[in-house]
Amino acid sequence: MNLVMIHPFRDGNGRIARCLQTLVLSRRGITEPLFSSIEEWLGANTEDYYRALSLTGQGSWHRENDAGLWLKFCLRAHHMQGQTQQRRFEIASRLGHEIIRLIGDHKLPERTFDALYEAAGGLKVRCLRYIDAAQIDQPTATRDLTMLSTIGLLEPRSQTRGRYYVGSKQLLQSRSRARHGLAAIAEPCPGFIDKLRATPLPTIAAAVSTWTG
Repeated sequence: MNLVMIHPFRDGNGRIARCLQTLVLSRRGITEPLFSSIEEWLGANTEDYYRALSLTGQGSWHRENDAGLWLKFCLRAHHMQGQTQQRRFEIASRLGHEIIRLIGDHKLPERTFDALYEAAGGLKVRCLRYIDAAQIDQPTATRDLTMLSTIGLLEPRSQTRGRYYVGSKQLLQSRSRARHGLAAIAEPCPGFIDKLRATPLPTIAAAVSTWTG
């Protein structure tokens, strides 16, 4: 926080400050980037980030300022980011089981898992990538992708050398099933964001003193 307010660099002060924050976490044994970084969350909540920064810093470095608001904002961001990652892991696990079920139902080679998983996730499946992932030759890869298209799990796009495959409606339903019934991300600090957004920026001194409770 102090680094951002002092603003010693022409650009990248926020990123450097968050690197320092990650360093502090790593010294406590939290080193996995998926959990030690809140870059993704801040990127999706930029306005809230700048408002919390403005309310706490009051435009410049003041050593005596209460950092309670900023700390609460960052801790909430870590909590929300952690929940987001946990939700992604759950979806990935569920989708994997859906693909395994489809492979069994259609009596497909196990090597087709990666192609089907990527397509179910909305990615394009290309022959060369499939060859590399499945460690097979081109004729085998071509037969596999053609077969997956014939049985209605993949759909070919383009008739040229740039041909690729996407998930069919049937395959994309697997992704929908993987997401079905998941609990919504829980708000760890009820009312916090509403209060943050409702606080007028000009009345900073009075507002900051209320964030320690």
